[in-house]
Amino acid sequence: MKAGFMPVIAPVALHSANPSEGASQFLNVNADTAAGEIAATLKAERLVFMTDVEGVMDSSRRLIPRLTERQARGLMRSNVIAGGMVPKIGACLKALDEVRSAEIIDGRRTNALRDILAGKSLGTRVG
Repeated sequence: MKAGFMPVIAPVALHSANPSEGASQFLNVNADTAAGEIAATLKAERLVFMTDVEGVMDSSRRLIPRLTERQARGLMRSNVIAGGMVPKIGACLKALDEVRSAEIIDGRRTNALRDILAGKSLGTRVG
């Protein structure tokens, strides 16, 4: 990254049921989980998930612009946050141990990543 390259990381792992035989199997690792772990390990400045929804929605399908850890965990327990949003929220919460900010934004929006990096408030900020 210091040399100006953007790393691209495939979220796969190797599993060997019988290491003595040398046969390994590729496993798909949840990309959201991997991104949160990598961001925390690198002590990244921020973690941004781009998805195909506006952000985290409440039970009335309205965007929640900011979530605390306590709110996020409560919404997951009550299944308001469910499905594919659960690993994203989990990754945000994990990363926030080391990362200054974590956001979930609508990647369908034109210039969404540029806008969020420029300081515009989009989607849901976690933490």
